[in-house]
Amino acid sequence: MANDVYNYQIYMQNLQNILIQKQTFEIQLEEIKQTIETLSNYEKDVVYKSVGSVLIEEKREKIIKELKEKQEELEIKLKSISRQEIVLKNKVEELAKKINSQNLTPEDKK
Repeated sequence: MANDVYNYQIYMQNLQNILIQKQTFEIQLEEIKQTIETLSNYEKDVVYKSVGSVLIEEKREKIIKELKEKQEELEIKLKSISRQEIVLKNKVEELAKKINSQNLTPEDKK
């Protein structure tokens, strides 16, 4: 019983961490999509990219290509983390049911 509670707490903690990561990836993905859209509608061929504390000049198409690659990476990470989320949710639900059933007294089970 104590081991189940401990595992439940660990799974819940892991689930919270995954949800935070997922939210971070979703925010980054949305920013990238908006940036790609903005750059696609931008008239000039040259844009500036921040590298550390310096702005460098780059071709717009090169930046769009880099952003699309980053977008693909984030989409893959999101799919992976979503699968992990489902697995952890199932484990948490399973343990919660197990813990709740163990907490019932013999009279409650009737």
